[in-house]
Amino acid sequence: MAVILPLVPEESKPKKLLEQVRDVMRLKHYSIRTERCYSDWIKR
Repeated sequence: MAVILPLVPEESKPKKLLEQVRDVMRLKHYSIRTERCYSDWIKR
């Protein structure tokens, strides 16, 4: 399944990995608990 991310101007700083993960999960309507769990897994 393809994920479409918004275009970002070149001057802005790239988003951190956890911010990108959060954005995608919210786009896909995942629960906040799932978002936290996945983020914790990534941090480890």
